[in-house]
Amino acid sequence: NNLNQLEYLHLYENQIKNIQKDSFIGLNSLKLLNLNNNQIYSIESCAFNNLNRLETLELKSNKINFVGTFLMWV
Repeated sequence: NNLNQLEYLHLYENQIKNIQKDSFIGLNSLKLLNLNNNQIYSIESCAFNNLNRLETLELKSNKINFVGTFLMWV
């Protein structure tokens, strides 16, 4: 599986509504995650767990009204 080497992931304009716990598990090399222009209203705790190399998280133009009690980056 080469997804563990993926560095840039663009998921903009996909009508995503919720980011669940461990949604990006196995994407250990991810540097940029673009979630702009979706319909995200909820981000669960640990949604970005294990994204140790993440440098940029883009969340513009969403409808976020719930963020879990803590977001784990590592």
